[in-house]
Amino acid sequence: MAFARIYETDICTAYAGDIRSLKLSFAVGVIDDYTGQKPLGKIRMEIKETGKKAFQNLSGYYFFY
Repeated sequence: MAFARIYETDICTAYAGDIRSLKLSFAVGVIDDYTGQKPLGKIRMEIKETGKKAFQNLSGYYFFY
């Protein structure tokens, strides 16, 4: 995947034109059951058994790797 603009997480920063790849283990799209929309605000998501925390991408999906 090539980035068209700067993308930052607490793990890395990708600059325009950089190509990054990683092995994705699990991705989650969260929808509010009441409104049927993406929830507002920040969501903290982690795998209880391992303590691994999810990271949110620009599309709003949470992913674990």
